[in-house]
This record gives sequence, structure tokens and C-alpha cells, in this order.
Amino acid sequence: MAPVVASADVVTFFVSGTFDDGGTFAGTFQLDRTSASIRSYGLASTRGSVFEGFIYDARQPFPAMANILSGGCGVLQFSFGLPGQSIFIIAFPAVPVATFDGGAIVNFCADVHVPPPALTSFEQRLPLTSMVRSVTGGQAVAVGSETGLSLTASANPLGAMVGQTVTTSASVNNPGLEGSADLYLGALLPDGVTIVFWTGESSLALGSLTDTSTFRPYAAGVSLAMSFVRNMPDFFSHQRIGSDPHGAYLLFNLATRAGAVAGGTLTSTDVLGLTTTAFVFP
Repeated sequence: MAPVVASADVVTFFVSGTFDDGGTFAGTFQLDRTSASIRSYGLASTRGSVFEGFIYDARQPFPAMANILSGGCGVLQFSFGLPGQSIFIIAFPAVPVATFDGGAIVNFCADVHVPPPALTSFEQRLPLTSMVRSVTGGQAVAVGSETGLSLTASANPLGAMVGQTVTTSASVNNPGLEGSADLYLGALLPDGVTIVFWTGESSLALGSLTDTSTFRPYAAGVSLAMSFVRNMPDFFSHQRIGSDPHGAYLLFNLATRAGAVAGGTLTSTDVLGLTTTAFVFP
């Protein structure tokens, strides 16, 4: 998705980057630029040479994710973690929070709350083996501003072995807005590019993160004029098989203005809502 200039107080960012072993991470976070706080986040880290990946759960409350402010090398330093299992720090160059529109992730920051190298992911391979990987860089891109449309996405369980079943749920809460929307549900695979879209019932379609014209909605041209709530508990389930790719899958719930993806890119005015969470096949 193309970078945009974010003008609203609450901005959604798509973030991606790499670890020192070739592994990658991707996901979203929502920043309230007036209070310098994170409203929600969901990140997945994918498999590298020896890096198995882990889960960053968007439903975890603070302080599962701490937002650390520093005027030294990064005005935004995000620490993502699950207690006793993983810590993952992303730092950005120093800019005022109120005008932060994304940018490059810096790979060293001297004044964060952990010893150098600061950008380190402490990963726990299920069930026991712990590993440490450093973040070598990445990018945060502003992809949308708050519109009032509220989206959720969840997966259960957050980690599944062969033979176990992962079930996904989602919801859309529309307070009543102008225009119409295309609604998407899907998962970004561990390769960081391939997307599997759920298009209704048991139907699936493939797309690519690099070309939004390949995105396939489960509902197109939905009028937003009248308020509605659409709850989709257990809308899809998958029993893991041995040939499924190992690593973390980024589940997403996306709403765009109707027809916006046709040109192959999205702008901030196109994205009405986006939320992500992750589950892993270790």
C-alpha cells in the first residue's frame, strides 16, 4: 500500500521489517497522536533460517504492549510482548508524536529500557527453546485514519499443531457513515506476500500484498448510510495439516471505500478500517 500523509488524530500504520536471520515481521498498529498511545496492534513474525516466529496478540491489554517515549533517538519506541515469552522493540527516528506519519525503523537506539542491541526479539519456540533475534530495519506506512468504523479480528487457538483446528472470528460495527464499502477478511501467509481471502461460506481466493487489485471482498458495495453491526463468530476454521507453511499468519479485517483496490494501491482516504492479529503454526 502506498505511503500517505496522515492528518487525523488516530492513524493506522502498516509495519514490516526484517530480523538478522532473514525472518520478517508484519502487521498493524493504531496510534493516537494526541495522547501518544497505542489503541490496538497486531503483529506476526515469520520464519527465517532458524527463527520460527511467534504471536503478538492484538487483544492483549496494556502493559502487554508498552509505548515508550524518548527524545533521544526515537520519539516512538514500541515494545511488543507476551509475559514471559517474547519482547519485540521497534524504534523510529525522533519526530513529534503529533505529526508522526511513519517512516524507517532504526536498528539501534541507545536509550531504551533494554541493553544494546536495543531492537531485539526474544522468541520462544514452542514449547521450550528460546532464541534471540535482532531487528535489522523496516518501515511503517500510514494506511488510514479513524473514520468511526470499528473492526475486530481474532483467532483461537493462537498456536496450532498438526491435527488441531484454528477458528477465526470477526466483527464490523458501522455507526452510520457516508458512501459504501468493500469488506475483506483474510490472512497474510508466512511468506509475507501471499494472502488467502475468505469470500463467504467455505470459499477462498488468493491475492498478493503487493497488488491490491488482487484483493477479493466477501461483501462489495455495502451501503454505510444506515448503522449496522455484523458479528461473524467462527466464520472460518481450518484443521492444520502437515503441508501447511510453518510460521505466523496475520489475520486481518479490512474495510475500504467501494472499488478502491482496482488501481493496485490504496491511499489513506481509501482505508476505512483495518485491524490485525496473528496465529502461528510452529
